[in-house]
Amino acid sequence: MKRINVDSIEFTNDYTFVLDGQLFTGIAEDINSETGERSEQEIQEGVQSGVSREWTAAGTLRREAEFRNNVLHGRQREWHDDGRLWRESVYEYGICLHRTALAPNGSVDHEYRIEDDPSQLELLELMRKSEGDKS
Repeated sequence: MKRINVDSIEFTNDYTFVLDGQLFTGIAEDINSETGERSEQEIQEGVQSGVSREWTAAGTLRREAEFRNNVLHGRQREWHDDGRLWRESVYEYGICLHRTALAPNGSVDHEYRIEDDPSQLELLELMRKSEGDKS
């Protein structure tokens, strides 16, 4: 898969990634020259779709998330700088279905479930129905 520095890609007003006038497909990479932090994101036909990752300057994975059509769709995990898992979430169409945040000792510190949020559950059902109508 083609890799390119994110600064070489145009991000348009309609939220697409374009390279040389064409919708970009590949991996957009970025390295912060001041902090040394690094990131990469998969782009498919101009939209963020696939895995996105961020690393600390020391090379420790900080965040990994799955995207589809520019929104979180799938698992997202975040780690402390020392490599301990901090938070894990699952998204569908950009809507959080479940999130667990862990305390420093590894016990569950906070938990969210969409079932406890009727307005988000209703929105998710609309998104699912809308996506089903496109098939």
